[in-house]
Amino acid sequence: MPPPTNTEETEISMNKVFAEYTTATAFAITLTKNHCQILLRVRRSEGMDHYLFHPHQARQLRARGLIVTTTKREREKTNRKSCIYKLTKAGDLICQLLDEAGITLQNTKTLTTAKAIEFWGLERAT
Repeated sequence: MPPPTNTEETEISMNKVFAEYTTATAFAITLTKNHCQILLRVRRSEGMDHYLFHPHQARQLRARGLIVTTTKREREKTNRKSCIYKLTKAGDLICQLLDEAGITLQNTKTLTTAKAIEFWGLERAT
C-alpha cells in the first residue's frame, strides 16, 4: 500500500498506517538515528532542512505514518514554501518521546548530516 499524499484525509489514513505499522506483531517502533534526526528537523520546520536527508528516508517515515507531505496551499499559508513535510499526530508524539529520552538534533547528527549542513550553509540549524 503506497503512503498517502496530503490533505485532511491523510491524517485519518495515516493513523491507520501507524496502527498497522506498530501493531503488526505486538507494539514496536524501530527508528534509526537518521529517522530521529529527520523527525526532529521536520518538527522544527525551518525550510531547507529537507535537503539534509535522502527522500527514501522520508518515504520510510511516511510509510510508518509519522510524517506527511504538505500541500502547496499549506506552504503558502504558513509562508514556509520550502517546508515540504510535516509531522502527523503520531510523529509529534514520537518527538515527545525522543525529548523524554534526551535524544536531540545534536546527538543524532551523523557524518552525512554534518556534511550536508556544511554544504547547504545551515550551521545555525544544528
